Amino acid sequence: MQVVVTSLCEGESLVLQTSDLAHKVLPQTSPDGQETIKNQQSNIQQNLDNHAQKTKQTEKELDDRLKQWRDFDNASEEFNKWLGDMEKALEVTPELKVDLFEKKRQLEKYKVLLVTCLFVEKEICF
Repeated sequence: MQVVVTSLCEGESLVLQTSDLAHKVLPQTSPDGQETIKNQQSNIQQNLDNHAQKTKQTEKELDDRLKQWRDFDNASEEFNKWLGDMEKALEVTPELKVDLFEKKRQLEKYKVLLVTCLFVEKEICF
């Protein structure tokens, strides 16, 4: 993109040089020739202006896409960390409990993990 911006600056310089040269030759040019030079100069300037506008728009779009990619990359890293933590939490084979109170507490722990997974699923899918 930097190459395009640099070439745009060079193009602006060339258009200015062309304009200066056109102003120098206009007094010695026939009326039809003057009209042709003015039209060509106007077309060159218009083309440069359009190119500059498209370049700025493209540069902004690229910056926006780059920001979106960084946001995605950060979210991906966060998700992978969360997933690793969740895998570790679920990796442990639960100890079989004899006491009903302990079994309920263990069930609540897994319910919390399930709710967390469902919440993350909704964030990812939407």
